[in-house]
Amino acid sequence: MERFSLILMCFCILPFSTYGFADGFDTQSELEDVFTEVYAAHQNSTPAFHIYTAPANDYDEVAKRLAGLFIEPYDKKQLNYAKSVNAQWEKLNAASLSHIPAWSAAHLSYFLPQNTTTLYYPFGGPDIAYALAFFPHMNNYILVGLEPIGAFDNIKKTIANPSTLPALERAFSSYWKKGYFITSEMMTQLSNRDIRGALYLILIGLARNGCVINFVEDLSIDPSGQAVARQDKMLPCVRVVFTPPGKNSPQNVYYVRADLTNINEKLAHLMTFVKRAPFVTLIKSASYVLHDQCASQMRAFLLTNSSAILQDDTGIPFCYLSSTHQIYPFGTYKKPALNVFKHFLQKDLQNFFSNHSTVAIPFKIGYGFNQDDRNLILALPVKTDEH
Repeated sequence: MERFSLILMCFCILPFSTYGFADGFDTQSELEDVFTEVYAAHQNSTPAFHIYTAPANDYDEVAKRLAGLFIEPYDKKQLNYAKSVNAQWEKLNAASLSHIPAWSAAHLSYFLPQNTTTLYYPFGGPDIAYALAFFPHMNNYILVGLEPIGAFDNIKKTIANPSTLPALERAFSSYWKKGYFITSEMMTQLSNRDIRGALYLILIGLARNGCVINFVEDLSIDPSGQAVARQDKMLPCVRVVFTPPGKNSPQNVYYVRADLTNINEKLAHLMTFVKRAPFVTLIKSASYVLHDQCASQMRAFLLTNSSAILQDDTGIPFCYLSSTHQIYPFGTYKKPALNVFKHFLQKDLQNFFSNHSTVAIPFKIGYGFNQDDRNLILALPVKTDEH
C-alpha cells in the first residue's frame, strides 16, 4: 500500500476544490474510503496497472474515463460507473481473459510464423480484448464488424456528461457476461443518440489492458487496399494507435465497418488491405456465417492467404480445412453450444475430436462461455513441395 499512500497524500495536499471533491463527497473520510476500495479492486489485476495513473494525452484520458480508470472531477455518478465497470471487468478477467496469454504462449506461439505481424479478426466487432489476449505481439489488429464506428469528438462530449454512463454500461452488458458481442443488440445500443459507435468499446478494451492511447484517426480503405483519409463511398475505418504496458513501440488497431458476405462490392478492397503483410486469423462467436455460400469469397480468402487460423466451430467449416490444413484441437466438441445454431452440427468435426487427443481450454470462451464444452482449433496450411 506504500504506492497508494503516496498518491493519496499527493491528492490531500491540494484543496478539495482543485479536484472537485467538494461537489461529489461529503467528507475527506468518504473520499479515502473510495480510494481504498477502488485500489483494492485493482492491486491484484492481470495485467497490473494503477487506476490513478495520469492520462498521457486527451485520447488516453477519454479512454481511461470510459474504462472507469480516471475519475475527475470526483462525483458519485462517475464513481458508481467506475465501480460497476471494475466489478464486471474483474469477473470477465477472472473467468477468461487473464488465463489466455499464458495458454496462448504455451500452445500457439510455437506454430506461428515469425514474420507474422497482423491479426485479422473478422466478425470480431470491437472485441480488442480477446485479440490482445491471444496475440499480444502483433503490430496491427484488424477488426471487422457491422457496428457503426463512432467519432472520437462525440465520445469526448459524451463522457463529460455523467447522465450518459448508464447507456454505456448497457452497451457492454452482454460482453461482460459472455465474452462476445451480440450484433443485433450492439446495432441498437451503439446507434442511440448518446452512445454511437464501436470506438467506445475499443477504447475501453485497450484501457482496461493497461494500454496508453496515443492517437485516433478516421480513415477509409480505398480500392487499392490502402488506408487513406476518410472519404465517402469507401469502406469506413478508424485507426487507434496505442502502446501496451511495458513496451515502447506503438501498435495499431483498425476497426473496419464492413459486410463480409459476397454482396459487398468493396470486399476485395478489404482483402487487399488485410494481406499487405503476413497475417493470422481469429474467429469466434461468428454466427456460422462462413458456413454459408453467401460468405464463400471471404472463406476462400482465409483458406488461401492466412498463415494460421485460430477458431471455434462457428468459423470455417471443418470439411474445408481437413484436406488443406494441419489441425490441432483444443477442448471438446459435441455440438453447437446454442440451440438456435443446432443445424450447424459438424459430424466430421465430432469424429476428429473423438479420435484425437486434445489440450484443455482452462478459460471460458465463445458461445459455450457458460458451458463445460468449448472448443478451438488451430489450423495451419500444409506446405506443398515445389518442383
